[in-house]
Amino acid sequence: MLAGGWFVAIMLQAGCLTVDGSARHSLLLYDSGMLEDLDLLSVRLAALISHTQQLTAEADALRVSLAQVQTERDGLLSRLTQEGTQAKALTRKVDAYASEQASLQGSLDLFKQEQSSLQAQLQSREHEVTTLRAATAQARERIEAVLERLPGAVPAKEASNGTR
Repeated sequence: MLAGGWFVAIMLQAGCLTVDGSARHSLLLYDSGMLEDLDLLSVRLAALISHTQQLTAEADALRVSLAQVQTERDGLLSRLTQEGTQAKALTRKVDAYASEQASLQGSLDLFKQEQSSLQAQLQSREHEVTTLRAATAQARERIEAVLERLPGAVPAKEASNGTR
């Protein structure tokens, strides 16, 4: 340390030391304020380096995380595309089934109309049969009445008992 709080620092260059201030040596003088500033600067540089290393580590971690997220996104996109294709196929099937159902409903409606028509025809035929039976019964009664009036006719009760 020199008078007035100055420090001397001697720097060797190319292994030679001269005091005359030649280009091969440098003699640096520092006061205590400059040394404090250098210490503060050294601390700040160390903090900056540490912070830079931390940011670099965080950036690396974020890159890894981003790669994982991108991989997951690509997988989900692939799955979404596949499910979209399946949804379209299912929609086509639903449309085909709906069309088939409409066709079958039309056939069912036709069968119901035909059944209703046949039911009406059956009722009409049953009514005709009932009418014919009644007419047959009346005709039989008239025939029997005419036969009873004929000479030598057997009464209807005896004729029916004798033939059976």
